[in-house]
Amino acid sequence: RSAWLKAHHPAAFWAGALNNNGGCYPAWVYVEAARRGGLAILPPCVNRSDESFVVEDGGLRVGLGRLAGLPAEFLRRLLAERRLQGRYESAEDLRRRLRPGSETFRLLARAGALDGIEGERRAMLLNTAWKERLGSRPGDREMFPRDIAPNWKPPPGSWLEIAAEAFAVLGFTVDRPLPDLFSPWWPTEAGLTLAADLSRLVGRKVSVAGLFATGRDTHTAHGKPMQFVTLVDRSGEADISLFPGTCAPLRQWHLGPWLVTGIVE
Repeated sequence: RSAWLKAHHPAAFWAGALNNNGGCYPAWVYVEAARRGGLAILPPCVNRSDESFVVEDGGLRVGLGRLAGLPAEFLRRLLAERRLQGRYESAEDLRRRLRPGSETFRLLARAGALDGIEGERRAMLLNTAWKERLGSRPGDREMFPRDIAPNWKPPPGSWLEIAAEAFAVLGFTVDRPLPDLFSPWWPTEAGLTLAADLSRLVGRKVSVAGLFATGRDTHTAHGKPMQFVTLVDRSGEADISLFPGTCAPLRQWHLGPWLVTGIVE
């Protein structure tokens, strides 16, 4: 049944998989698999997102519940207020209606959840921080404007900064594959094999580069330590077995990227 759903209704399948929080992989692995399947990952939005992933225009809209650190009580108020009073017209409108704390407001901005109503997030965050420093509150009327400079805005963040921010807040990237963040450090050895090509290279010696998804320590029948590791590149997952005598057990795993050379079985 799952295979049929994945083949015929991939958006519904991946929305269910991500909302179920099941499996042995972190969320970013499932997001990358959905992206490789042709699904667009749509950013969280205070006017369009629900609490969980939902199918939208054939893609997956990220739920606001995915924002690490977003208070559950605030999320409930945001959704209830939107249902009762309609969409949020601007960041100032949201601040007036919900009175979020500074950290909650910044979290929404960092995740891109305010991009649809306010535009460039760096300028918005800077202006908000400036008003907070001067003691301005949402809805206050002031005799003189408190903008830093009417005709000046900071340069927009680079794609790398935006993607890194999304990964920090959501645990995955939205508009680009996660491996793109690591392109400056990706192994450049000639002849690297993509994970998707491994099945047709049985018996060949290959090198694969990827990000660490999961790993497991175990022992052989003779009690010697070995490890099973899954790496992910832009094409798919590669399951790696580190046998005794071929590689010393690794005690500290980080995201990577990692480079592995071995025989395909």
